[in-house]
Amino acid sequence: MNNFKCPECQSTSHKKWELPNLSLLHWVLNPGLAFNELVIGQAIPKQMCICNDCNKPQMQRTYVYCPTCESFHNSMIWSGKKGIGRWFGFICPKCLQSIPRLWNLTSLIILGITLPIWWIPAQILRKRWLAKERKLMGIGTDNLIPAKPNINWYETGLMWGITTGTLVSLSNIFLDSISFTTAIEQALWSLPIWLIFGLLFGFSMNKTLNKVPKKQTHPSIIDTQKLAISASENPYQQYQEPTKQPEHQKLKI
Repeated sequence: MNNFKCPECQSTSHKKWELPNLSLLHWVLNPGLAFNELVIGQAIPKQMCICNDCNKPQMQRTYVYCPTCESFHNSMIWSGKKGIGRWFGFICPKCLQSIPRLWNLTSLIILGITLPIWWIPAQILRKRWLAKERKLMGIGTDNLIPAKPNINWYETGLMWGITTGTLVSLSNIFLDSISFTTAIEQALWSLPIWLIFGLLFGFSMNKTLNKVPKKQTHPSIIDTQKLAISASENPYQQYQEPTKQPEHQKLKI
């Protein structure tokens, strides 16, 4: 993945997001995110690039890499409601093939244990999902990227806190052999703490994904072309440093 060129500004300056990136490791190792994968259907691509030169929030300058056709696609294609229900991953808008995704370790353990239950239904549903997804991607990515992301990160953080706290408390039924009633009581007692963690999580996600680069590392190709066009339209317009007026020519008041 060394051939990145930003589709927006044509810059090649970028930051790679792939394992062992800490954010991606968190997705793989955090047991609570198994709920997001298996129930909500959220997923994360295996490889992404973030343009360093686009003057946009990070989530709008993040591009998903397809190794099949070696193309990059704006991650906003799969934002909002389109980011839910991705149990079968992502489809490349260009070659219409599957884009590799990451899996949470807890999700893989649960899927391995319950394999006889979901295997056959998943194969049937996957064919239907692929046909629907490829038809959707065929209309062109310009129609899939929202003009402005509308995500309430604090609401997302609160939902994350409630879900994670509940799962941690219910897991104690099997780990500590406590009753279901006791687990619910623990969940209610720990709910305020998990809500605080959820707000902190939403705040950090808001700061990270809406972060705009302070300055460009170098002029983009588009900016260079604009400067060349401007110079060609005004070939005789050059910057002249103002000359200082001699002291004896200044008017005395």
